[in-house]
Amino acid sequence: MRGSACFLCRELGLHADFPRPFCSLRRSVHPAQDRFIERFRIGRPELELELLDGYVKEARVRVSAPCGNTRFVAFNLKGVPAARRAVEAVARYWHSFPCTASMEMDREAGDTILHLGGYLHHEALRAALEREGVTVDVPKPRRPL
Repeated sequence: MRGSACFLCRELGLHADFPRPFCSLRRSVHPAQDRFIERFRIGRPELELELLDGYVKEARVRVSAPCGNTRFVAFNLKGVPAARRAVEAVARYWHSFPCTASMEMDREAGDTILHLGGYLHHEALRAALEREGVTVDVPKPRRPL
């Protein structure tokens, strides 16, 4: 069905994307998709952090996972030490949110879809900390997302 849906959309001049997980919807694929992400602020997670004395003072969501997990993670980052503890906090709070993704191994992805969502949240944290001058190592998927 996935291939036939793409074919039908192409025939009709429509853009369609089937991100797996849903929170991997990315910019720069199609102008309509970019407008959708900008308008609704959902897709691949993006965070903005404000640090004070090495701690997360404020965590804002630029783009949230469609399920809302990014907002839950950001809310719980406040007051957390910005370096290693923030990476652990993302894992803790991301895992405790009721994500709809499966924990079954996906052969094509080489991991579970739930874990892929976690990698995306870790990447959002890494990028936000980097903009604040803090470098951290985050878990990465086997294959690029």
